Amino acid sequence: MSSLRRVLLGGPHRRQGAFRLAPRCFSAVTPFLQRTEPAGLGDRIAAVQSFLSGGSMQGADSYPWNTGFPSSIQGADAWEPQSLDVDWKDLKEPKQFGMPALRAQIANYYNDFYGAKLDPENVIVLDTHNHALVAVTAFLESDLEVRVASTETPAYLDMLFDVETEFSIVHSGADNEFLPQGSEYYGEGRTVGLLSNPCNPTGVTRTGDNLKSLLQPALANPNEKGLIVDEVNELFHEPPVSALAYIEDINKTNVIIVSAPTKGLEGNRVAWVIASKDNIETLGNFSKFGVGGIKSTLNQQYAMQLLQGRHLAREAIPKAYAAQRALYASEFQKLGLKVKTGGAAGFAGAGGFFHWLKLPGDLSASELNSRMQKSGAKVLPGFLCDLSREGDQSDLHSYFRFSFGRLTPEEYNFKAFRAALRGD
Repeated sequence: MSSLRRVLLGGPHRRQGAFRLAPRCFSAVTPFLQRTEPAGLGDRIAAVQSFLSGGSMQGADSYPWNTGFPSSIQGADAWEPQSLDVDWKDLKEPKQFGMPALRAQIANYYNDFYGAKLDPENVIVLDTHNHALVAVTAFLESDLEVRVASTETPAYLDMLFDVETEFSIVHSGADNEFLPQGSEYYGEGRTVGLLSNPCNPTGVTRTGDNLKSLLQPALANPNEKGLIVDEVNELFHEPPVSALAYIEDINKTNVIIVSAPTKGLEGNRVAWVIASKDNIETLGNFSKFGVGGIKSTLNQQYAMQLLQGRHLAREAIPKAYAAQRALYASEFQKLGLKVKTGGAAGFAGAGGFFHWLKLPGDLSASELNSRMQKSGAKVLPGFLCDLSREGDQSDLHSYFRFSFGRLTPEEYNFKAFRAALRGD
């Protein structure tokens, strides 16, 4: 089965993991389309309803601490477009690589802030962040092996299985402070590292010399080594960081950067990929025949306005979320939980809009959610972010991701958390 067919239809060898849903059938007719599970956490959340459910997550007294997306209200709404002027030209079919003006604007953003040397031809605009990642991994050459950390966003595992890409797991745990050595992302033979930076769920962020050392093998031996860096959470580290700051000529590498304006400047669902012109051409061909082009010209114009705001928000967003991170760190420390908020290492990194924490004693995150379900509070259990899928044997059962992205500083409330820790 071709890579494209695997993307659109799912692979013929379906994974049978610990948290798979039973196939659904709405009629007596056997469907011709092969079953594909919900993206990311969808199937796993449904399969572990016993401890993730309970309580309304919509009311004023609910605390959705498990959510994976931030609000745009914290320091960013001043730059959200209030209106959009359009005419008949904006209804025309979009170009397969994206609007030239938008591609140039994205390239200039990285050139201005990170000293990159990008041309618009190094950029393609795609539908969504996840679509961009799937497109990149689906078209990797068949002899390449992807290496990904064991503690990462669960959507990576679904994606790699569904496009039938060969991959192996790099250990990421408390013993290496959830920060594997950069060399571990390459291994033997022709390999490609895949990581989020800042990391979701841990918030650990590679910066400076650590990020440069991570890139070095891919820059030194581009025919054998590559790197895919998911930078969708770029603005949630103070200051923002990008691997492009350390790449002299991306056309001489197989380093691929994926990002989007939907984190921090919440709006329409577009994303972009930055890579060598040769790799961008392949993605452009897929964009045309695989999905009928990218988002409409109308959506791309809106994205251009969001990117104008992104220039202004590069100080406001990191500052606002750093203050939130510190606020919740203080509360967790009062509860006796260990928190590190600075530097690249630590159980709670300096990036993202969440804390990554370990519960005391033998308390598991699933039990914590069970205790809090009456109050409508939930966290994301750490074992759901264990890509090694060790089930009951996972070292992450007592870890959890606490997301503060949907709440304003005035809305935090730790009553449910305190009571749950006490066992009330």
